[in-house]
Amino acid sequence: MNVSFTSTNTSQSFFLNVKNNAVSLTLDEITVYTFDRAGRLVTAVIDGRTYRRGLDNRLLCKWRERKGVSWVGRRLWFSDIEVRQFLEGVHDNVRTALSALERCAFEQNADLQSKSGIDEAIDWLRRVAAFDVESLARDAERMSSIYRPVTILPPDQYLSLVLQATEGCNYNRCTFCSFYRDRPFRIKPPEEFRNHISNVLAFLGDGITLRRSVFLADANALCMPREQLLPLLDLVNEMLPMRSAASAKGHALEGIGSFVDAFSDPVRTTRDYAELKDRGVRRLYLGVETGSRELLRFLRKPQKPEDVRETVDALKGAGLSVGVILMLGIGGDRFAARHVEESLDLLNSLPWSKGDLVFLSEFVEFPNLEYPELAAKAEIRALSAEQMEEQYHALRNGIRRTGSVPKIAPYNAEEFIY
Repeated sequence: MNVSFTSTNTSQSFFLNVKNNAVSLTLDEITVYTFDRAGRLVTAVIDGRTYRRGLDNRLLCKWRERKGVSWVGRRLWFSDIEVRQFLEGVHDNVRTALSALERCAFEQNADLQSKSGIDEAIDWLRRVAAFDVESLARDAERMSSIYRPVTILPPDQYLSLVLQATEGCNYNRCTFCSFYRDRPFRIKPPEEFRNHISNVLAFLGDGITLRRSVFLADANALCMPREQLLPLLDLVNEMLPMRSAASAKGHALEGIGSFVDAFSDPVRTTRDYAELKDRGVRRLYLGVETGSRELLRFLRKPQKPEDVRETVDALKGAGLSVGVILMLGIGGDRFAARHVEESLDLLNSLPWSKGDLVFLSEFVEFPNLEYPELAAKAEIRALSAEQMEEQYHALRNGIRRTGSVPKIAPYNAEEFIY
């Protein structure tokens, strides 16, 4: 449903677009707000800058600016006070649009394109207006009671429906990773997971239509034994509108994704992965980081390149898609050449097919972890921005591709928001 209208007081123009998965409001063809169908603000585009709001009420601003002859990306995380001020501005504009539409309807304004849909349009704007600043803050508090912090997802899964079948990381000893240091690893029993799904569905409400797929979290839900994993996947298919389900009507979720590693028990075969595919699993993501054995030992990551090959072979044999995550700049200047050479050896030995992805993720050095201390002792220097860019292009250009397979994309973990 589309409705265009103009404020009779200010001549400000508005365009409301209600889609199957979201609602957008455009002001004077310049500012665009997008809300989920429950009324939560999701994104805004203002003066060429993109704002993304997470369910936890964090706000990220991204834009590009010229630097010499090229353009560089910039980002800014808002403080709590800045978030509140921004959301107040959004809400004021929504209320202005609602008042203008109500006045137009009352006056039977001839500019309205379809009077039959005006009442519905007013209802949608009222729903959005009801999610004001205080409501969004309470919503974020409610989210924190349902989820442990959702710390990272693959970039193509940012609009997935996250379900935390596990909490934490079953390994959690990599020298460079801080994502799960705040929680012990545990697997949720079926009844707790059922309650978790129910709470997530009640929390999102109509906002679920914005979600494209399911992501089984946290770090490696697939490390759990078969007798624990299969019942949880069955619950996902039972309780959610999955595309594979014959009963799915209207909005349906396009399968299940999750992280998997190449070193944890149980070691799964092609037959095991085919069993997961039958339950809706479509793509699994491996944090490969590097193809260098020596660098993997330095990072205290217990996999070997041959472990990755065997895992990917099993996944591809089952007909699953694969997402491989490689880190840029990891190991600094000491490992730079070997990292590129041996990572390309690994990547170019994998059996890529349509739907596979390679993400090149810039390494971020977190304080209070082992990596900075170990790097200092080894006299390792971090790569400069120019060296990082060179490494990105060396890896991207060195991956042998058939057409656009695999797809290759940058991945910035510092811009993650759920």
